[in-house]
Amino acid sequence: MKRVLIGFLLLFACPAARAGEAVILGALSARTGDAAAASQALYPAVAFAVDEINAAGGILGRQVKVVELDDQSTALGARLAARGAVSAGALAVVGATWSSHSL
Repeated sequence: MKRVLIGFLLLFACPAARAGEAVILGALSARTGDAAAASQALYPAVAFAVDEINAAGGILGRQVKVVELDDQSTALGARLAARGAVSAGALAVVGATWSSHSL
């Protein structure tokens, strides 16, 4: 179900993306700071999901690539990481670990 939801979000939220190009997904999580211990599983979970999606042919034939970014366990770090994901061409972002970093 999560795989389908991610696919729909990526495809319909970004219709300007060119066919054949990889879909870039930003993954924001704390690698440093207070939330680092709580977020250790995010990157492996995202990588596992992306591997499954790509093994099944990607999203409408487009492979998914992940850009991993550290939110430094702060709201400002999360904002900067989100900007970094957009700069890297991410069509969607998952994370951050704590809601106070996402708001």
